[in-house]
Amino acid sequence: MKTALITGVMGQVGSHMADFLLERDYKVVGLKRRSASGSNWRLKNALLNKNFSLVEGELTDFTSVAGIVNFVKPDEIYNFAAQSHVGTSFEQTSHTFDVNTIGVLNILNSIKFIGLNNKTRIYQSSTSEMFGSSWDWVKNHGEKYLNFPLFEGQKDYGPINGHKGQNENTKFDPQSPYAVSKLAAHNLVKIYREAYGIWAVGGIMFNTEGPRRHINFVTRKITNYFTKLKSKRDDKLKLGNLDAFRDWSYAKEAVEAIWLMTNNTSPKEYVIGTGETHSVKEFLNEVYNYYGFDTYSPLEHFVEIDDNFKRPLEVPYLCADPTAIQRDLGWVAKTKFKDLVRIMCEEENGKE
Repeated sequence: MKTALITGVMGQVGSHMADFLLERDYKVVGLKRRSASGSNWRLKNALLNKNFSLVEGELTDFTSVAGIVNFVKPDEIYNFAAQSHVGTSFEQTSHTFDVNTIGVLNILNSIKFIGLNNKTRIYQSSTSEMFGSSWDWVKNHGEKYLNFPLFEGQKDYGPINGHKGQNENTKFDPQSPYAVSKLAAHNLVKIYREAYGIWAVGGIMFNTEGPRRHINFVTRKITNYFTKLKSKRDDKLKLGNLDAFRDWSYAKEAVEAIWLMTNNTSPKEYVIGTGETHSVKEFLNEVYNYYGFDTYSPLEHFVEIDDNFKRPLEVPYLCADPTAIQRDLGWVAKTKFKDLVRIMCEEENGKE
């Protein structure tokens, strides 16, 4: 029986990863911060499994990480622990780097110093935010198209104007402290792999969404608002930039791609996404129409644009080119945009 250590196990992707591995007869150990609060509702399935356990630890403390790694001696480590809110990273820069970069360094050094180089495989959750404003990879390797035509009524849900979006060769151009911290961790994974022979890989994940998403993130914020609006609600839904395009995949499906990467014959980075891009405005309209509010009241009646929710630097367009992972590992995102919205609306219970 394989043993996996999952950091960030109480979050959306981490909890789905736990469920996925337990279904495949893994022994799963989830790392929980000592200061973590809130319910374990995302882990309701895992907690019923005898092969699942939680340990307390702090990713930013090397002694804590090394002690847990030495005790568990995992076959696989999945690192999802992060300060993952882009807007917050502008306000909590030091904390963002402590968790997102130093935390990864502590995992890598633990494997190195304990001598698990030939036993333990590490998956690092990297992010499409590392691409920033770099959204097209052309023959001269690195030219950016900064004047992306964001316009209302966009109906081409794939890469715009024939451009294939971001893939494994796209130039990184981070636009936030969060993206920089993740890029530093992404590069550390590559350095430790090449310098010390540690089996480590960074999966470049585009936006992963679902009913387990934290309510501070825009998709859950929208579905939660309109679900509660079905009863009674007087306040308006405050949002920032509605014209940002994102490639939204279903987190429950994305964990299979992560597992395939971690169990590949050799460590290789892949982009994980659907290959479709949709604006926040489209997501908002789809949720609004799902509940049928459009039959009696305009959307503008419920929504207010608040500059406080806009980023100091925006990332206008993210769209995965998942050709490589489809070709090499056979993973294809099955749940597309409209189905993802439907799933989130159907399972929205105001959990957090």
